[in-house]
Amino acid sequence: MKILRGVLMSAMLSMLFFSCTQDSKKEAEDMKENATEAVENATDKIKVEKAKLTAKIENQIDELDEKLDGLKDKMDEESETLKEKLNDQKEQLQSKLEDVKEATKDNWNGIKEDATTVVNNVKKEFNDVFKKEES
Repeated sequence: MKILRGVLMSAMLSMLFFSCTQDSKKEAEDMKENATEAVENATDKIKVEKAKLTAKIENQIDELDEKLDGLKDKMDEESETLKEKLNDQKEQLQSKLEDVKEATKDNWNGIKEDATTVVNNVKKEFNDVFKKEES
């Protein structure tokens, strides 16, 4: 009986040890699986965040491109308008220059006054335009 009891005790201890070892192996496998899953989740989270940030930056770049294109168009239009205005002013001055060159003693005072007014107006407009451009 004592021997049977000793053998049973040994068997039970062996089973207990074996089951603990099995539980430890299972726990280790579970921990490895959980760690792998956590790494995959973290990697997936980074991929998602990376995709979101990439999209956000690309949208900002697209918006900036649109604004730059708009500014370029605006500048082209303003430059064209400015160019036309300056050409008009140049034509006015050339016309008055011809009048001054052809002036006679009889019409000199009228042409002088008219030419001076045009020169002053052109100069003022010219300065106003370039002050606005510098702002």
